[in-house]
Amino acid sequence: MKNLRVSKIFFEGEVPFGKLREFRAALASHVRDRVLFHHHLDENRFVYRYPLIQYKTIKGQVAMVCLEHGIEDFVHFLDRQPEEVNLNGYRLPLKIARVQMRYHHLRIEPEKQYTYRLSRWVGLNRNNHDDYHAATDDATRFRLLERMLTGNILSFAKGVQWAVDEAVQVEIQHIERTKKRYYKKQAYHTFDLIFSSNVFLPHYIGLGRHASVGFGVVSAYKLAEKEIEGNNTLNSTQEKES
Repeated sequence: MKNLRVSKIFFEGEVPFGKLREFRAALASHVRDRVLFHHHLDENRFVYRYPLIQYKTIKGQVAMVCLEHGIEDFVHFLDRQPEEVNLNGYRLPLKIARVQMRYHHLRIEPEKQYTYRLSRWVGLNRNNHDDYHAATDDATRFRLLERMLTGNILSFAKGVQWAVDEAVQVEIQHIERTKKRYYKKQAYHTFDLIFSSNVFLPHYIGLGRHASVGFGVVSAYKLAEKEIEGNNTLNSTQEKES
């Protein structure tokens, strides 16, 4: 069990999903001494760990989600906050609309299942991409994705220093769609899906690859069993992210 500090900072104005990377770069340029903002040690070296500062859009609003020590680094940023940022020609006034701060009691409950929506999740890596596409049925694909998602949850736990001492259970209920999205000119097979787990997860944290820039966003999802029963099929679209 762990009490996790999470702060959500909402800014006025909108930033398209495709510009979140530029938004991160613009903010991080003012606090280069704070590695949690950008995960760069220098031009060629990176920090590979779960991001404690994440940039995303929440209900159309650009926001930052800061966890644990990321909160202190954001407070440090406030002393250097610019009036606006330039996102490759798109100028955005940097005004904070509201801030939410909460403690979340992270826990595993063997007798309870939480249901979540997971958006823009990069669920495959180079090692299992071919296995996924070679599978001949949805059940096999679901089991593979469930193993990946379980690993992502454990990586989150490790990143926030939560010592998980019970088995993590994950079950994908429904895949709403798959979509090809691009990040740094590289194509990724992403998933929007509904899953249940015995793990309590704070809403709007990220899971999986590129969680720092809006991929793999977790949110609450309430859906009656009768609505998803027999509906665990794959819907695929291949579109470039705007």
